Parts: sequence; C-alpha cells; structure tokens
Amino acid sequence: ALPDLRLHRAGTYAPGIVMVTAPGRRQPLLPRLPGIAASAGASCSAGRPSHVLAALGLSVAEAKTAVRFSLGASSTGADVDGILAALARVC
Repeated sequence: ALPDLRLHRAGTYAPGIVMVTAPGRRQPLLPRLPGIAASAGASCSAGRPSHVLAALGLSVAEAKTAVRFSLGASSTGADVDGILAALARVC
C-alpha cells in the first residue's frame, strides 16, 4: 500500500490510465521516477498546472505532484511492480 498517494478517477475513465497525486508533497513526483515512462500533464500545459487537472478539482499544489501512467496490451505485471516500487521509494 502507498498511503501517501491519492488515486484519481473522474466519472467514466479510460482503462489502463491511472493518475496519482501525492497530497502534502511540495516537489513534483515525475522527476524522481527515473526510468518510468509517465506524464505530469498535457504538453500544452508545460511549465504550469494543467487546466484539465484544475477541471478535475485538483489544487495547484496537487496538480504539481500529478503523474499519469498509461498501461497497454504489452504492459506486464512486472511493469506495474516496477512503477509501484519506484513510487514507494519516493513517497
């Protein structure tokens, strides 16, 4: 379990897409996850909090820690284990 993380879903959601934030953290998570392919927001939001995350109700502080993972048909249990292990190291 990763109690310092919050899982986000808005209404209907796309299978294989997972977004987490780390409430209470001040630093973004993504730079602390080397080797993990993930996104911290939309490319059109580079350098500032995403308007999409704001529309989901996230505060600016939460949006700064948001990380979105996309899992596909070729993703494995080992991939998920690696993501969870990396998150456990930084949270």
